[in-house]
Amino acid sequence: MANLSEVVSAAVAKAIEPGGNGLPEGFDADAFAAVAADLREHLSLVTRTLAAQPVKGSRGMRACKLLTLIGLVSVYRRYIPGGGRPESPVFSGCQGRATRSARKAVSRCGATLGSMHEASQTIDELLRFRISPSKVRKLTLLEGKSLSARPPSKSPAFDRETVIPAKCTRVQKTILVSADGTCVPCSKADTAGIQGRDGIQAKSRELKLGMVADYEWLGKDGVPVIPANKRQYIVSHQDSDFFGAELLNLARALGLGGSGRIQFMSDGAVWLAKLAGDSFKGAEFTVDFYHACGYLSTLCKELGAEEHPRLFKKVRRIMKYYSADTALRHLRKKYPDGFTNMSQEANQACSYLEERRRNMEYGRL
Repeated sequence: MANLSEVVSAAVAKAIEPGGNGLPEGFDADAFAAVAADLREHLSLVTRTLAAQPVKGSRGMRACKLLTLIGLVSVYRRYIPGGGRPESPVFSGCQGRATRSARKAVSRCGATLGSMHEASQTIDELLRFRISPSKVRKLTLLEGKSLSARPPSKSPAFDRETVIPAKCTRVQKTILVSADGTCVPCSKADTAGIQGRDGIQAKSRELKLGMVADYEWLGKDGVPVIPANKRQYIVSHQDSDFFGAELLNLARALGLGGSGRIQFMSDGAVWLAKLAGDSFKGAEFTVDFYHACGYLSTLCKELGAEEHPRLFKKVRRIMKYYSADTALRHLRKKYPDGFTNMSQEANQACSYLEERRRNMEYGRL
């Protein structure tokens, strides 16, 4: 532990100097970096000891760099002529010259942060080891490929008993399925040769996300109470048909078929309506309230610009306790001339609500 000893000794010497003000600022960060350096040296010696064991046909030892959760470690292995450069036999589960733990941590940053460059900087600041954006991308794709190969299955925590808040109302058990699409950070290599909308070069890639949950309690505000362990997610870059089949498999794994009621919730996009009809026949197809409110707000701004906040609050309440159709009828009655000469944005909002009004009967739900 030479590195840590040096850091501690230097910090203590400074702290006991006349006029010293305790351990210096940044001591904890320096100590953390020193511990990591000592541990890397120790792990390297462990692999060297293991590599010293005789292996038939081997000729000495070779070393390679392996990414671990504490940074790059020099890992030793027996050299067998013609054997190529296999992954480390010391750490099980190595892929892409990285341990399982390192790959999981790096891929989580790569998948959740704004870009591979941002992920690289975050790993440097928090985990204290340097990794290039291209390496982050490689490990993130590798982890994603590994996870995608696994069939949808029920989490062990799904059937665990949960604590339900007070003043909840018990209702018929419902399987809730939700889906959407979103664009994700990409490098040029991810979009090369990929066509976007209108046949032009794509600037991003779409991922499709799905959630399956079940609930049998409503809160005092009428919103379903869904504990965290009662929901599971699926992500895919494949087309909607493949995604729909995978989402259906997950729903079946979580008990679809044993419930008397199925609810499919989305933003009302055409591809999602088709997915619901093809994969979840008989489901109650509902446009989520958040998206409906966005279009309703746009319409209210057009019709009652001066009193928009008060008007929107009123018709949103009508839509929540009755339906979007009822809210539209209220607006038509209040502003009979307002619907004749609306802007393009307001026209689109009105069309969205009218075309999907059967899927916005929130009071009945």
